[in-house]
Amino acid sequence: MATSTKNLVKVEIRYVPAAKIGEVFMKATLGLPEAFLPYKEMDLIDMPGMNATRRAANHPKNLETIYKHYQSISGDASERPAQLKVRSMATGDAIVVDGTAYYCAAEGFVTKAPDGSIVPVTEESIAAQAKP
Repeated sequence: MATSTKNLVKVEIRYVPAAKIGEVFMKATLGLPEAFLPYKEMDLIDMPGMNATRRAANHPKNLETIYKHYQSISGDASERPAQLKVRSMATGDAIVVDGTAYYCAAEGFVTKAPDGSIVPVTEESIAAQAKP
């Protein structure tokens, strides 16, 4: 069965630069807005495509699926971090969908509001964004 590409969304996997991991991790764990770097200052790790057919690409369940895909569980060569020769995705790293960064945080995913504050990513917040 052929997969439709009409719902294909490009996703960027961005990691905190190695020199800033400790500082960002500590601040991000505390929920400080300055911990979450502008995604263009982060290292581009991968650019997979996601076929978002059931729900929006930025839905928390989709973000969680992507996050799990970038975890090293057994260290097996088939795991994505082993293939890319990178560490597992961690607090402060981001999944970028349509130019918006969704950051890994201590309590799930967050994004930055225009005023710079941190906003949790929930099903309700994603549904509210989708409404015209």
